[in-house]
Amino acid sequence: MSDGAQRQPNPLIDHLPRPPGLFFDGTIMDANTLPNVHRISAACEKLQISRATLYRMAKAGTIELVRVSKGASRVTDASLRKLLTPDSR
Repeated sequence: MSDGAQRQPNPLIDHLPRPPGLFFDGTIMDANTLPNVHRISAACEKLQISRATLYRMAKAGTIELVRVSKGASRVTDASLRKLLTPDSR
């Protein structure tokens, strides 16, 4: 594309606004897919764990993170609620 080739229009995505970030699985965030999220520090405080533990949990798949910009992630509300609900563990 750098040699002057133009990108072919894609009617499925061209009408979407440019998102502020991506989910970790690479899907685009838009108004329909953006989950309720919490800052890392707030999630750590609610769970009474360290940041390192939270990131280990995310790597293990115990808690879900979404990337909101380069270098910034958030914890999804659904995964936080799942951990805080006693009978869902």
